[in-house]
Amino acid sequence: MSNNDFRETTLRIMGVETVVRTERTGTVKQLEAAHMKAVKAALVELRRPHVPALRARARKVGEGRTGAISTLATMWERGTFPSHGTDGAMRTSFPKVSSKPTAVPAYMIEVAPGEYATPDAARDMGAAEIVDEVLPGLELRRCDDGARWMLRHIPSLKGAEPNKAQVGPVFKTRDRARQVAADELAGFDWTRSADELRADGLTVLTVRVIKLRELIAASKRNAWMEGDLRKAEAELAARTVELAA
Repeated sequence: MSNNDFRETTLRIMGVETVVRTERTGTVKQLEAAHMKAVKAALVELRRPHVPALRARARKVGEGRTGAISTLATMWERGTFPSHGTDGAMRTSFPKVSSKPTAVPAYMIEVAPGEYATPDAARDMGAAEIVDEVLPGLELRRCDDGARWMLRHIPSLKGAEPNKAQVGPVFKTRDRARQVAADELAGFDWTRSADELRADGLTVLTVRVIKLRELIAASKRNAWMEGDLRKAEAELAARTVELAA
């Protein structure tokens, strides 16, 4: 069976996956139209049961009936498909279904399993409540500018010194933050309190090296910190040898 004999789309709504498959009975154009109709119908049926959960989230973040989450809930309830969130867009036709899979743009934030939004829209929808725990006790969050990422120590987020809960300054990409966490921070117990971590010399030196390195990589204007970085790296190496002895 060739690719022109069927169309298949996998939908994921609130963590539940459903495969929509349409077999060709006429022309390719008719197949595309039939599949688009089937996908639209499936989306309507899959989204509608989750409207109460969206309403509950809207109440949790304290938004009114016209807030972003409430608007999304209304659209899911009515079965409308906006492309830009405006009243006019709510009345536009369903977007064309592509037979080729497309990757979610890196700047989009996952606001629910399989559901993505721009940074501004995600903040309006209360996506700040959604954390990405990359290690036990260590989370990954997008910065306020929407363009960079930070690793934060979860147990100390509500402490008296929240700024000291940040591990490293900022990372240019989500992948970079995850890589640093996996390669250099996975060996530490991040479920400890902030005071316990600051009392651990190896943890402090490791985080200092990461902060200096990422700051230097972020801008040429920070090149003056290279001397501090070399010194911190030497101290970390010496402490590692000392602990291994």
